Amino acid sequence: MIPGKVGHIWEFDEDLLAVTLLNLTNGKWSGEKRGRRKPCCDVGMKLHQDGDCEGTLLFDPEDAEQVELALRVAEVKRRRWMSPENKQRFVEAGKATRFKSSRR
Repeated sequence: MIPGKVGHIWEFDEDLLAVTLLNLTNGKWSGEKRGRRKPCCDVGMKLHQDGDCEGTLLFDPEDAEQVELALRVAEVKRRRWMSPENKQRFVEAGKATRFKSSRR
């Protein structure tokens, strides 16, 4: 499961993932102007559960557009990964300003 601010992404079956959006006001789930349901259905996600203020949509993990939209509507925070080379470069740059202990 991948948690997000307003929902989570989870494995539905072998071929599909699901994004479940929870605790949304009615306007944020199905509203005309800022609803999250319509854009998802427009890119080919299948509506699986449709509640008043929450719902579940199924999508293909091979479709990059659907994956990107699922991450955006669930408000999943992106994590940055640092390559070992960049990490070493930052460690070396910080050695000159690192706190030095007075104990010997």
